[in-house]
Amino acid sequence: MNNNQNFHIPKNTQTPCYIYSSKQAIINLQFFQKQLKEIDNLIAFSVKSCNNKNIVRYLIENGSGIDCVSLGEMKLAIKCGCNPQKIVLAGVGKTDDEISFAIQNQILQINVESTEEMLIIQSIAKTLGKNVNIALRVNPHLKVESYTHEKITTGKIGNKFGIDITDIPATLEILKTCNNLIFNGFSCHIGSQILDVSLFENAFDILTDLIKETEAKGFDFKTIDFGGGIGIQYTKDDAIFDYPRYANAVKKCLNAIKSKPLSIFEPGRSISANAGILVSKVLYIKNTSHTKFAIIDAGMHNLIRPAMYGAFHEIIPVELDGNKPQETYTIVGPICESSDIFAKNYQMQALQRGNLVAILNAGAYGEVMSSNYNIR
Repeated sequence: MNNNQNFHIPKNTQTPCYIYSSKQAIINLQFFQKQLKEIDNLIAFSVKSCNNKNIVRYLIENGSGIDCVSLGEMKLAIKCGCNPQKIVLAGVGKTDDEISFAIQNQILQINVESTEEMLIIQSIAKTLGKNVNIALRVNPHLKVESYTHEKITTGKIGNKFGIDITDIPATLEILKTCNNLIFNGFSCHIGSQILDVSLFENAFDILTDLIKETEAKGFDFKTIDFGGGIGIQYTKDDAIFDYPRYANAVKKCLNAIKSKPLSIFEPGRSISANAGILVSKVLYIKNTSHTKFAIIDAGMHNLIRPAMYGAFHEIIPVELDGNKPQETYTIVGPICESSDIFAKNYQMQALQRGNLVAILNAGAYGEVMSSNYNIR
């Protein structure tokens, strides 16, 4: 979405509301597909970032698989037309019902997060009299202290995700005793909103060495799940992600191993973020001795990222007017929490009661994380 254009949104639009562009989501998907055209791949959109059923359906119709982390997400994917053989189930706390559903619907694979979980999957599969494809999610112990927000890292020591890389050999030995489990390969997802490709290069190098060691023990790899985590530009100062360099890191891994696996990718934010906006109405302009507040009807219950992560989202008037002066506002919502702030000391076109504003890049981790707090 171009932030230098007027949005054609009726003034009587009931706010707050999310508005999506299926065209933009498809453009983002096709761009990623183009970067990976030389690689046998499955792009499995991470539906946890945006579960709008129309966006999900359009992505599936354009070749996307789906990365799920719950029973509800798997059911949504299938309802939207996704072939179960293009569905991956991840998540550190899978329930028995979720595992059973995945097995009975013969999804592509379950990404296993622990040895204990693997044994539970074996038990359920045996009871159902079925076999199931699994991949082991590896926690590579990246030795990087800060590459994204601490609340969205998943590949460091101390994170709850994945099997500790030092425990993989023992887990593989236990896997040999699980007659209903079919080993597909490894999965490695290191975090979210990553703009520094060197982090992926580091992780994929570690993964490559582990794959080679595992191949030497007689295991063949049908899939390698390289995860997601590609970041976007929330601000003009954010780096532009280097997709060609990322693709080269994947190719380096694939060229170094004996197996010829399907490469799975799980983009979420990079597909859905700029395909959605949150539209809100100005309720009041409140002047105090220190601050000019723009109080809008959207709050942290609609978009929690600023309150939870300190995340920045650009905010623009729905109707741009170059003749209006610039003002500096602290833009806040109506929720009875001091953290219900979208932007501090934010300069933008002068606002007045009734104006509509658009909060940009809200298509990822926006509506999906909303709540009815304050019964709103």
